[in-house]
Amino acid sequence: TLEDHTMPVLKVVFLTHGMQLASTSSDGLIKLWNIKTSECVTTLDGHTDKVWALSATPSEKKLITGGGDSLINVWEDVSVKVEQEKLAEENELIEK
Repeated sequence: TLEDHTMPVLKVVFLTHGMQLASTSSDGLIKLWNIKTSECVTTLDGHTDKVWALSATPSEKKLITGGGDSLINVWEDVSVKVEQEKLAEENELIEK
């Protein structure tokens, strides 16, 4: 069971070959879940009303959400980019 939304879940999409799940809710939040651990990995907060629509691009690098607030948001997966930046910073510190 995945419990973290405070209102009813409206839409779900499987990601990462079924290893993750994205969910939207009446609470205006988008949550990414690790299926194996049932833990919420991250919460995306960019809507002020119910999030009715959820889709992923074929590469799964972007999520598109649409809400009752009349907004369409495009969310980009920057986890690889952030990890690369952290490694670059660590290497830079080691070289100094």
